[in-house]
Amino acid sequence: MGKELQKCLVCGEVMLPCKLGDTVYYIPKFGSKAYCGIQSGRVQMIGITSRSIRIKISEHHPHNKDFTLGQTVFLTHEDAEKALLNMEKML
Repeated sequence: MGKELQKCLVCGEVMLPCKLGDTVYYIPKFGSKAYCGIQSGRVQMIGITSRSIRIKISEHHPHNKDFTLGQTVFLTHEDAEKALLNMEKML
């Protein structure tokens, strides 16, 4: 089970880390390794799997993006900046 999901489990109930319409920060990826900085978007849907929390982001594009909380989508800009630095070090 994912680390972010474990944080959300309380007394057998899931407390979601954000709500629909909240602003989140994500790191879009082009190809297999190239990241293009941090962008913001609004939460359109929240999905919970056995391993992670997935967030669908509504954008100005006709397609919606699906990201994993704590990996490519973050609740704060600061967390997204830290993750992007780590991703760039791995390139």
